[in-house]
Amino acid sequence: MATKDDSRVLRIGVVGTARIADKLCWCILKSENATVTAIASRSAERARQWADEHQIANSFGSYADLIESDCVDAVYIALPCAMHAEWALAAAVRGLHVLCEKPFAATAAEAKRVADACEAEGVVLMDGQMWPHNFRTQEMLAAATRVGPIRRMHACLAFAADDDFLESNIRSDPACVLATTRARIERAVACVDSVHHLRCMISC
Repeated sequence: MATKDDSRVLRIGVVGTARIADKLCWCILKSENATVTAIASRSAERARQWADEHQIANSFGSYADLIESDCVDAVYIALPCAMHAEWALAAAVRGLHVLCEKPFAATAAEAKRVADACEAEGVVLMDGQMWPHNFRTQEMLAAATRVGPIRRMHACLAFAADDDFLESNIRSDPACVLATTRARIERAVACVDSVHHLRCMISC
């Protein structure tokens, strides 16, 4: 386990307390070269509760307070899609590296602004797209190179949404048009990204 006083350890602040943040926090805390030093939520009470559950030293009742603090070198953004670009930009301007859940922007213009800001500040920008790193990707690549020239590619995404997801997840709330629209983008990007990566790997 990495120690927080080790200068070689990347100190990561988690922005948002979504369930995906639980999974990533667990992985980071098992790493030897990174650790989670802070959590931010819209609610100070919720942030403190999350910090206690995960044994995180610092908690903040606003995203801005975490980004402005001096206890992180990078942020992991686990917010609804509509908020990704805004907080990725805010982190970049502060000189923080950015790991953001996919998609890190909803439009090409937003993506360019975020990428340009990170480049200007000399910080790393990475979206939380696990597909390129999955062992199945290499299996697909190996299979694709055996069948000859690729003429057409098709991708689809499906998952089992239980009653809890349909009743409580913001992505399923028809009253929240922005959230549901961006959620469609979030799901579509997995398909687009997989096709893009596979095509690029085959071309190379």
